[in-house]
Amino acid sequence: MNIPKKALLITFVIVAAIVAVAAAAPNTKQRAWRDALPAWYAVHLASGQTYYGRLQAITDTTLALSDAHYFEVYETKTENKTATSTNFTVTQAPQTIYNLVRQGSDQNTATDHTIFFNRAAVLFWERLDPAAGVVKNIVEAAKK
Repeated sequence: MNIPKKALLITFVIVAAIVAVAAAAPNTKQRAWRDALPAWYAVHLASGQTYYGRLQAITDTTLALSDAHYFEVYETKTENKTATSTNFTVTQAPQTIYNLVRQGSDQNTATDHTIFFNRAAVLFWERLDPAAGVVKNIVEAAKK
């Protein structure tokens, strides 16, 4: 069985074109992530810290979050104010204050507000609803 050189060449060109088109086509999963990237996400780390921002890139080893924010939690120190009665005692509890901080916003570490996480440190991430309180606070802070 002798195959003509012209037919063999045509077959090779067709197979090469199919392989090139398949390699150039984006993966469906990657395209879906890319379409959803402008949304806001919460990234939960194994350390217990949570960051909020926009996912920019996800690889096997790294996750990039732009416009990153996090909460600093403070507990106010109050004097022990206790009111006593014959039936009960009322003590004023310390107040917890949550401060939303933009990553890299202090003068010593000014950055482009993008964080790159090692995927091993990330427990999970979740897409946030645009009506979520943290998203509204970030958007309002950006307007100022």
